[in-house]
Amino acid sequence: MRHGDGRRGGRLREIRDPTLLSMGAGAALMSALNDVYSPSPAVADWERESHVLRAAIRAIIAPMLASPSIMSAAEPGSELDVAAPGALVIALNAGLYVGAPAAIAWRLRR
Repeated sequence: MRHGDGRRGGRLREIRDPTLLSMGAGAALMSALNDVYSPSPAVADWERESHVLRAAIRAIIAPMLASPSIMSAAEPGSELDVAAPGALVIALNAGLYVGAPAAIAWRLRR
């Protein structure tokens, strides 16, 4: 799938826009994430040029793209209703992208 193909992005926006962006905490989170992801246009250019990089990025972000199924349980309107599934998504992604590599590195050093 090429960058900008709305299939995955559209699914993420279906959750993000009415649910996250409708609340102060969600809007603040998205603003912070946008600051963190500011280099992504350059990465997207590199990805378009390299099939190997594209495959690696897809494998790395595939679990994160499953997040909308968890967030779809959130009901828009109450920050608390969105906070619980949001915290679960953050915990799962932190475990996968920080905890798992740290555990592997720790194990390899032993």
